[in-house]
Amino acid sequence: MVFGHGRACEPADKPGIAFISEQTVHKSGLGSMTLDQLNAALAGRDVTMEFTVEDSFFSLSGSADPGETELVFHLIRSLLTDPGFKQESLDLAKNQYRQMYEALKQTPDGIMRIKGDRFLAGEDPWFGMPHPDEVDRLALTDIQSWLTPYFNQGGFEVSLVGEFDPARVVSHARTLLGGFAFPENEVHCQNDLDPVQFPEGENLSLTLDTKIDKGVVRIAFLTDDYWDVNLSRGLSLLSRVLSEHLRITIREKLGAAYSPYVYNHPSMVHDGYGVLQMVVPVSHESVDQVVQTLDEIIADIRANGISARETELALAPVLKQLEVLRETNAYWLNSVMAGSRQHPEKLDWAHTIVPEYSGLTHKEMTKLADTYLDLEKAALIRILPAQ
Repeated sequence: MVFGHGRACEPADKPGIAFISEQTVHKSGLGSMTLDQLNAALAGRDVTMEFTVEDSFFSLSGSADPGETELVFHLIRSLLTDPGFKQESLDLAKNQYRQMYEALKQTPDGIMRIKGDRFLAGEDPWFGMPHPDEVDRLALTDIQSWLTPYFNQGGFEVSLVGEFDPARVVSHARTLLGGFAFPENEVHCQNDLDPVQFPEGENLSLTLDTKIDKGVVRIAFLTDDYWDVNLSRGLSLLSRVLSEHLRITIREKLGAAYSPYVYNHPSMVHDGYGVLQMVVPVSHESVDQVVQTLDEIIADIRANGISARETELALAPVLKQLEVLRETNAYWLNSVMAGSRQHPEKLDWAHTIVPEYSGLTHKEMTKLADTYLDLEKAALIRILPAQ
């Protein structure tokens, strides 16, 4: 069940409230029951329930044996009308956030989440992770005042996948959730997300709090947001092609079993913003050579293009993966149906995903590489241990 605006309307003066709110609600159970009491009441019943804060919406999601479908709706209603919001749950969530933050500082991917993502967004505070001291300032009343209006507003989008009786499901939804449909309670998002400023041509060096000689080099390119789906699919396949280029070239040139990879992450809430990143694990001694090799790979692709054979090799596993993915409930629920009331085009995209991927050509890959892989506009991040 999808509702509200999610992180897109996170109060700017309360950094970290999205993460802490999600964890606090999850750990609090209900107002009338602790989480332990709720779990005891559900013991032996094949039912799960989860509250999440996504970038563009909140969601309450449950899974159950087909015979327990009505119970899922009862749980959703209970979480909306009697949320826990317990102080001890907030305290636990803050402690776990601090522990997670300290652990992330010691890994290349972790420090990237904390500082690197914010650098690639021009230091926009919406990105990255706030310091635990900032999170500690959040009060239970902050979480209640942010979430409660959304819980009361109604107008929910409900999606189901799997084995169920459609008529009974409609009856459950009408009976248990219909009373929330109050348009006058709609919460309007006051946030106006600023355009993201990508740091073209800039470098960042980050230090890991570890003695292990294990680091990462990242070269990042500005791409585009999620909503031109054909472009997003093309950039996803381009990332696969580049990953294979990196795997072969760096392994041959450096003689080491590195595991480089490339991915494109398009934003669903920031217009025109997406980042394609080339990521290569390094040691202190190999940093300069890896950076030079990445530059040479990009220069070669822009000069000579991408071949049909390279495109076919990258496309084959994608099509195989899509075949498997489309047989899962998670794909249909999370990638297709969630948020489809606001973006109904997502339903059509599910029917075009295989033929459109199949139709991507090496000429399109070459054009995308020429358009987006401009080294003069790239951002370089070096992540290395302190010693």
